Amino acid sequence: MLMRKGALMLLAPIATLAAAAAHAQSAQSNIIVQASVTPACGIANPSQAVTLGEIAVSATGQVAGQVSNQDFGNIWCNATGNSIAIALTALTTPNGSADATFTNVVQFEVTSTNPSFVGLTASSAASTPLVISGLPAFETGTGVFDDYTITTIADPAHRPIAGAYEGAILVTVTPGT
Repeated sequence: MLMRKGALMLLAPIATLAAAAAHAQSAQSNIIVQASVTPACGIANPSQAVTLGEIAVSATGQVAGQVSNQDFGNIWCNATGNSIAIALTALTTPNGSADATFTNVVQFEVTSTNPSFVGLTASSAASTPLVISGLPAFETGTGVFDDYTITTIADPAHRPIAGAYEGAILVTVTPGT
């Protein structure tokens, strides 16, 4: 009898496990995966040098306006609240003249045709860069959306001094948050 009672005692836990397995419930866990992307901006394939050629002058020798179409390249920012700044340095030559009717400075403007930068016109005569802030994430791509024009500003009061002129366009894009 003792043997039978011991055997029953050994079988009781196994029977309990089998009953528990028969009543098992499913379970699940929701695992959240997180990542981030750092705000960034870039400029790819911009025109590194622009050759305007001969600066247009009027019949009386003053600077006449002339237009040249150019390409910003692919400008992009992946955040919100981005800004773009355009600072221009006037075209200048080191040649000079004591005659005040001559100048060694030719001012110009840059106007964008990109819808992201509506109203973007920067002038080399401005003392501060043109800044447009609060732009959403954007990419200018290639083609008509990254085009801009350079227009020399007519100066009816001065004649440009002969020589090689050089200026600059500095485009700065800054990511938002």
